[in-house]
Amino acid sequence: MSTWSIKIKDSTGTYVDDGVINRPNQDLETQTTSNTQVIGLADGSTVLITPEIKKKVDPITMFFADTTSALRSKIESYMTNGDSVQIITHTGEIFTGMFISMKRVWFVGIADTYDIMVTFLREYNSD
Repeated sequence: MSTWSIKIKDSTGTYVDDGVINRPNQDLETQTTSNTQVIGLADGSTVLITPEIKKKVDPITMFFADTTSALRSKIESYMTNGDSVQIITHTGEIFTGMFISMKRVWFVGIADTYDIMVTFLREYNSD
């Protein structure tokens, strides 16, 4: 299984290596949404308004099957500390942002394994 590199932002604003994680076990959907607004006018016509910030990047949801306590602890510590994280995928793509949630599913009685679903909030222009 290939791995992804993790970096965290230190007090100087530099991203430093913080190890690797196994890549997620399901496909990732990354979405960019336009901030353009459609305004209806009194005469029935419409006008498009595009603000200065033209788009937003939506959060990424990642699924990890049969996780280790080390992975769960690492992600939980990023969330607790409010760490800014860079994820460098096996293809070299970089996602910058923060882990904002982790949902655990405990398969009681099946070797006490856990799957997790995490949400990674990407920073603006992190696409």
